[in-house]
Amino acid sequence: MIVNLLKERDSQIIGTIGEILAWGYLSKKGISIRLFGQSPVGIFGIPVIDSLQAIRDLGLDERRTAYLETFEKNSLVRPPGPSELSMERPNPNDPDYEEKWARYCEEYREFLRKQGWTGEERWDFVGVGYGSRNKPPPVYVIEVKTTRPGSRRQRSISALKPKLPGDPDRAKEAGFTPLLIVVHLLDSWKFEVIELSW
Repeated sequence: MIVNLLKERDSQIIGTIGEILAWGYLSKKGISIRLFGQSPVGIFGIPVIDSLQAIRDLGLDERRTAYLETFEKNSLVRPPGPSELSMERPNPNDPDYEEKWARYCEEYREFLRKQGWTGEERWDFVGVGYGSRNKPPPVYVIEVKTTRPGSRRQRSISALKPKLPGDPDRAKEAGFTPLLIVVHLLDSWKFEVIELSW
């Protein structure tokens, strides 16, 4: 079977590819990355933050650790069972996939909110950059979005900012620099990276 990735509609596949490319891009910039989101990308060798101890091992102060712990609490919320939503997860081959996927995600989030979920999802990565004798290293929370040629996302970068998992202002108050990394998949094995920060 031959799969055309530029036409692939499964957002998890495209998102995972984008996260791997973003990891390589950020690592080349000297940022030490830990996977914080829930993603299969961890199997490709990116260290995973899978416990509060692993977060503390990054050497973060109490304020930053407390911020990340709020996401741990959110992860304890139970996901819906097969019959607890009005619709099943849509098939990526469905012609109305994007519309159905948006409706499915909203209903899924509403189910979680009723259990006390705060509405904030995990950022994809936590990263620590280089510091100096007089300047502490910057610490980042990072979200990755991936687009394909001709997609609505690719035509409007500004539309991606409201889709961040957490509140950038709350992350900044906790001492993080929020980063949005947009990976544009292009033809012929090329990709473009756009970096937005707050």
